[in-house]
Amino acid sequence: MPAKKDLQSIRANDSPKQWAVWFLLFYPLAAPIYAITRRNWSVLTNTLAISFAISILWEIAKFIIKSLWSYDIDTNVVLDLLFTLTIWIGISVVGFYSVRQVVEQARGQGPASDPLDAITLRSATLKVNVSGASKQRRSVQELIPKFQPLKGRSKIIAFVLGGFFIVAFGSYAIYTSTVEATIKSNPVLAAVAATGTTIQIKHFNCGVTYGYYDSGSDTLEVCTAVHDDQLFSSKESTIRHEAWHLVQACSAVKSKDDEWGNLVVVDSPLLAGKKLTADEEQYIVDNYNKDSYGIESEALLAETHLTDGQIIQAIDEKCYFTE
Repeated sequence: MPAKKDLQSIRANDSPKQWAVWFLLFYPLAAPIYAITRRNWSVLTNTLAISFAISILWEIAKFIIKSLWSYDIDTNVVLDLLFTLTIWIGISVVGFYSVRQVVEQARGQGPASDPLDAITLRSATLKVNVSGASKQRRSVQELIPKFQPLKGRSKIIAFVLGGFFIVAFGSYAIYTSTVEATIKSNPVLAAVAATGTTIQIKHFNCGVTYGYYDSGSDTLEVCTAVHDDQLFSSKESTIRHEAWHLVQACSAVKSKDDEWGNLVVVDSPLLAGKKLTADEEQYIVDNYNKDSYGIESEALLAETHLTDGQIIQAIDEKCYFTE
């Protein structure tokens, strides 16, 4: 009857490449099996750490891209597949090097499981070859106090920086999410969203644009960064203005099957008798092309003279078609 292999021999004979493939294909099953059968949890913790790190970085990237360019990565199937592949490849690569470390320790360093222990043992062995056993003991004693504080400080620095990074981005993400939720709770914006129009909130890279409605893509965007105490700058005013452009787009078609993308003056009874002030007329002239004077003047009238309820009434009247 063949002798049963000891744990050290099993670790020493493992193939890092083979385990990397198993992690790539069947990670949820392979990683726990390796941890239990080899009595080593470093491979499992390392691969979980890399998957967590990639996920955090991916969420940060999505947040930055959405803030800068108002593009939601979650709607892109190709990028979502790229993220999944990155996770699995990261797990496989980290798994390979983690298993290789375990194998090397089993073959050359015995039970040492910490890289610091391995460094200490190698240094001690070198001292034996050069100066004998007495220098070996002195080397070990000298190396331990030198390396241990450095190792402790590195961990503390890593935890502090990592914690600061996570707290900073997490706090800002919570803040912007709260701002977005508050803006989207606006009744006019809720009425716009109910028509199927895409609502986007942008936090950076706005230039001087408070918001816009793109009839071609049926998207309404509000930018938080540019709003301040200047004329026509409140988010509520911007929402009313851009929502009226949706009303103009709906007024340009007679059914859902008509070509979408044009804006027309609505001539709504709600705006009968309403006129722009001299400052408002100058604002239109300074900020828009001549071809847009009509629709922009009407949107500015709606923004400044109509209530939220009247804007919603116009959306209900113009943007829902009989089948």
